Amino acid sequence: MKKLFVCISLMALCISVSHLNCAVSSHLQTTSDDSLVLWCSPDLQKLVKQLKDEYAGINPEVKASVISVSSGFQYGSFDPDEGICFVSKGKLSSTGTHAGWKMTIGREIYVFVVNHENPLLEEISISGISPVRLASVFNGQSGPVWGDLLGKENVTHPVTAYLEEDGSARNYLAAFTGGYKPGSAEFVVPEPDDLLNDIRNDKYALGFCRLADILDDEQEIDDCFRLVPIDINGNNKIDHFENIYGSYNDFARGVWIGKYPKELCGNIYSISAAGHADSRKYAFMEWLLTDGQRCLIPNGYTGLMVSEQYQELQDLDIVSIPIVDGQKSPMRAVTILLFIAIILVGGFLIFTVIQMLIKPKSELAAEPGQPVTVFNEKSVSAPGGLFYDKTHTWAFMEEDGYVRIGIDDFLRHIASPVTKIKMKREGEKIKKGEVFISLIQSGKQLDIYSPVSGIVKENNEKLFHNSSLVNKSPYSDGWICRIEPDNWLQDLGSLLMGEKYKIWLKKEFSRLKDFIASTLSSRLTENSQLILQDGGEFRDNLLECLSPEEWEKFQAGFIDVSK
Repeated sequence: MKKLFVCISLMALCISVSHLNCAVSSHLQTTSDDSLVLWCSPDLQKLVKQLKDEYAGINPEVKASVISVSSGFQYGSFDPDEGICFVSKGKLSSTGTHAGWKMTIGREIYVFVVNHENPLLEEISISGISPVRLASVFNGQSGPVWGDLLGKENVTHPVTAYLEEDGSARNYLAAFTGGYKPGSAEFVVPEPDDLLNDIRNDKYALGFCRLADILDDEQEIDDCFRLVPIDINGNNKIDHFENIYGSYNDFARGVWIGKYPKELCGNIYSISAAGHADSRKYAFMEWLLTDGQRCLIPNGYTGLMVSEQYQELQDLDIVSIPIVDGQKSPMRAVTILLFIAIILVGGFLIFTVIQMLIKPKSELAAEPGQPVTVFNEKSVSAPGGLFYDKTHTWAFMEEDGYVRIGIDDFLRHIASPVTKIKMKREGEKIKKGEVFISLIQSGKQLDIYSPVSGIVKENNEKLFHNSSLVNKSPYSDGWICRIEPDNWLQDLGSLLMGEKYKIWLKKEFSRLKDFIASTLSSRLTENSQLILQDGGEFRDNLLECLSPEEWEKFQAGFIDVSK
């Protein structure tokens, strides 16, 4: 009976998969109509038109058009099935958040700048200027001096403030200062170039402009200008968490993670219906998140950091998976129901196998004073902003350009407690996929492969004296080493981030159940303590009870296959 049940399930699965593949492949076909409609709010019309022209120049077969919508830009004011909509944060109504696909493609950022020859530059860099004092210059205070901005009574040089005659600039300034009231010391100039020239010619000038206006061709801040650090907490010094002004990359990262006042920056979004993403939309958005980023700066916007581009591309892959619409085809509806049934049957079979490995509750109960913790998907930590490799490692590029790497929380749960480690020596060159650390537990060992290539610049020396840090905090105190990368952008191509990593992690748990079932089926009595009684969940420190041979099987099945 069991064999018959399994055979029927397998046949149903094959039928389901074949129908589903037909439905998906049919949905993915490019329509005969190669038109692409780009909707936008009026403030983005110039940018979107350039994006359309640039894309059509390299894809002449695509007939793209731009339509401007000005009705408050609610999600219902355009047809998401027909194209892609572009809108800035200030124009996006609350109903816009209902769009299934909403992605950040760039930013409009306003900054305060000074002349690079300002005699007070060192004091400005150390103490910064608080929002309250900046507001005093642009909100009607008569005859402000630099001492007022820096909190120094002996500095009496007058402040000349420059502001571009642009509605967007005034809106951002009003949001930041609590209401815009032109000051007597303020000069309004018609064009960005005029503003920048005035600041170049005035050592004591204070300007308010777009970040994009002061970036050169290499996306670095023009040598003639310096960003004014904002003393957010008003303590008359730039604290560590406020110190994001060293370079353009430092500043862009600070904006991304929320260290810059939100009143001075706004995202540019693309929105559409995720369930109807087709090949035309996907190809355009993939281009926009890569080569198309160069169109942003000439229009006053800044592009995304490489890390952001990579994350958005991963999210694009996720939301672009077509959703089969059962209402449009009875066969598709039947396929969905059959597919769900197969999932339930498969789940029942897996549950049955796991139950074979489980002892009665009385035999599995933890000994008094030794509670056993559960290991499941919910117990695995996966901090955002990190890049993860399928060898169960993570990487993070720091401000100085070095990449910090370590093991992920999944591996930490499985291999703990680590009693000893072996690491590469500082100065050694290592390639992606080569062993960079060995985790040892009472003679049993796992060799872990590096997620990036480069030179080991620094090892975490704390691990030599206290290897248990890997067990406690793999993302903070238990990091492994810092590497000077050779091919960071190339290595990023195989790393996972955000939702894509979490989706992959679910597959790893499924494989882990299969590994336990197949590896330990002949030794149920000895290893039933690996699985807890409630739903067949795993216990923490899974490999601790296994033999060296079983460690080798785990190495081959989960680490070696992914390098």
